Amino acid sequence: MPHATSSPPTTTEPTPIDEDAIDNVKAGATGIISTAAYTKAELLDQITYLFHHERYDSNDPRIIAESRRIIDELWQARLEQQATWPADADAGFQRVKRAFEILAANKGIVTRMNFCYTAQSGDAQIQREARVGDSGWAYFHMQDAERAVDGGGLCVRYGALSDVDAETAEVGKTVVQVLRDAGLRVVWNGRPQMVIRVTPLSWRPRLLVEE
Repeated sequence: MPHATSSPPTTTEPTPIDEDAIDNVKAGATGIISTAAYTKAELLDQITYLFHHERYDSNDPRIIAESRRIIDELWQARLEQQATWPADADAGFQRVKRAFEILAANKGIVTRMNFCYTAQSGDAQIQREARVGDSGWAYFHMQDAERAVDGGGLCVRYGALSDVDAETAEVGKTVVQVLRDAGLRVVWNGRPQMVIRVTPLSWRPRLLVEE
């Protein structure tokens, strides 16, 4: 009786990454990179997480490789764009940064830039960043920064650690005054429920390039 011959094992080619998913991730990555909140190395976690939202495994080697490719492409494009900017292109960003430094150093207000992605998570987490002696907090989140890049002005969120309206309003007044002292135009109606808007504002922060 002839011996049965076994068929060679079949190999299944991995399903290509959907082009629409890649386009969606690139759009999200462009917004993230424009905020200059991360170094190039730090971006990998952010971009693989965007693929996770597209229902891909962020730990898949193909996804990691595609994420690196997207980062390289968009990072280089941003560097080339920055090379055409005047020296003071990031003046608005630098003024807000300096105001936040003054608030933290001299006013007892803990500050964070590009903090969390939404107000809901930011408001919940910022109080954990407070130091002994702080009375309040101020920050803007990633979506605020992305809107600022798009020309929508910058929303600055604030509050008192006591969560008392009158004290929150006092924190707001302090934040507004320091922002104005930094040479920024500010819109705020004095109500503790309203965010502070820095507008008009040219928001073009430069990439964090590691030495």
